[in-house]
Amino acid sequence: ETSEAVLLNLRDANDLITPLSAMLALGHGGTISGAAHAAHKESNRLEKTLDLLQAYGLHGSVTTEGLVLEGGQRLSLPSSVVRTWDDHRLQMTAIVLAMGVEGEVLIEGDRLHCVADPAAASRWAELGVDVGAHLHQPW
Repeated sequence: ETSEAVLLNLRDANDLITPLSAMLALGHGGTISGAAHAAHKESNRLEKTLDLLQAYGLHGSVTTEGLVLEGGQRLSLPSSVVRTWDDHRLQMTAIVLAMGVEGEVLIEGDRLHCVADPAAASRWAELGVDVGAHLHQPW
C-alpha cells in the first residue's frame, strides 16, 4: 500500500488501462505509460477511458503514452447513458463503477462483456448485483 501516486507501464497489458485508470482516480492517483498502442483497440481506449471516467465525475488527461489521473476523486451519478463505444473493457469497468453510485445507471451494450467473460453477469448476480438493470441496448 502506498500513499503516493504511482507510475504504471502497461506496454504489455493494454486490457488493464481502463480498470486501472478508475482505480488510480479513486485511489492515490498516478500515471499510465507505455500505452500509445491502445489508441488502436476496439476504440481509442485512451480517449474513451477518459470519456468513461468523466461520465462518473472523474477526471484526468490523455498523454501521447497513456493517462494521468489525479487521486482522491469521488464517483458521481452519470447524467445520461454511459457510452462504451462497443469496447468490452470499457463496459465492464462502467459496470463496476455503477456499483459505487446511488441511483440508476444505464450502460450501453447489453452483451459486450461476453467477449471477455460470458459468465460475468451471472457471477455478479450470484453476489447480489443485478447488472442487467444497468445494461442498455439502444439499437
